[in-house]
Amino acid sequence: MPILGWPELTLLLGILILLHAPVWPAMRAKPLGPLPYRWGCYVGIQSFLASAVLLVEAYSFAGNHPLLAAASALQAVLLASAGIGLLRRRRWGVACLFAGYLTREAVPAMAGSGSAFIGLIATLIFLGINLLYFGKRWTWMGLKAS
Repeated sequence: MPILGWPELTLLLGILILLHAPVWPAMRAKPLGPLPYRWGCYVGIQSFLASAVLLVEAYSFAGNHPLLAAASALQAVLLASAGIGLLRRRRWGVACLFAGYLTREAVPAMAGSGSAFIGLIATLIFLGINLLYFGKRWTWMGLKAS
């Protein structure tokens, strides 16, 4: 009996593509002022991809858990907005990113998940890294929504 079948290989390939495909356009990102913007571009693409997954999650919650469906849909909108804002190098993209990930931590708490604390720690580390990164680039990021 093989260890990995087609479903497992398909899932592995999908994960590798979703995690690594955004690296290629991010490596060619133009600098923001005197600083590189590769991580900002990568986070913007990943946020946009995560919003698509969250929309599917919201749809799956819709029948049995309408509150969780609404929270997932809100996360999807915030992360899609963050993706667009970060790719356009706007400050509101950073605000949407932080709001989206903080809203993300409300879902396991509402579901009564026991692993909510571990997810909170991981999210705080991710947001801390992004706070340092975007904090250094804040003055060069635009204010306009255009």
